[in-house]
Amino acid sequence: MTLFKKKKKKSLSEYSTGELILFRFRKNKLAMIGVFMFLAVTLFILAAPLIRPYSMVYKQDIVNKLQGPGEGRIFGTDELGRDLLARILYGGRISLFCSLAIIGIAFFTGAIIGGAAGYFGGKVDTFLMRIVDMLMSVPSALLAMAIITALGNGVWKLVLALSIGQIARFARMVRSSVLTLRNMEYVEAAKCLAQARCASYSSIYCPTA
Repeated sequence: MTLFKKKKKKSLSEYSTGELILFRFRKNKLAMIGVFMFLAVTLFILAAPLIRPYSMVYKQDIVNKLQGPGEGRIFGTDELGRDLLARILYGGRISLFCSLAIIGIAFFTGAIIGGAAGYFGGKVDTFLMRIVDMLMSVPSALLAMAIITALGNGVWKLVLALSIGQIARFARMVRSSVLTLRNMEYVEAAKCLAQARCASYSSIYCPTA
């Protein structure tokens, strides 16, 4: 009797959807490089207070303006003598937050619109897709500029304006996926099972005479 049994390899059907996605993602070298770079930039930005104090973002040193990379100032200084590394670190926090917020809001809203349009179809699909077509007919940058002009300045207003310009793209993607999956056999089977359960529950709680 062996102490260690050889682990049996699972067949492809035994893997979950999440495991298959992770496996394919790990096999993509460019994707792994992108993840590594994203994590490195994120850690670098979060560690900004340990690298440079916030006062160096706005502290001016006219005498040392437009200096090149040197000792104590890795990226040099700008036209007002401010440390460029500090400004990149703390400015990157806002940029990273805005990027994640824009994609999150646009994807969440677009998934709801596209999912509802693809699932219900008919008049609901026509109404929602016409709204999406209106958004797609205007360039996203121009639409964002118009919204910012109407709402005014501010980080959250900028995030909202850029998110609205990206909703149509996610709505189209989700709608096409829902239309493809709506008529699959397992979806029809799930609907039949749900109807059967509802019928059994109604016969229990509301018995017919």
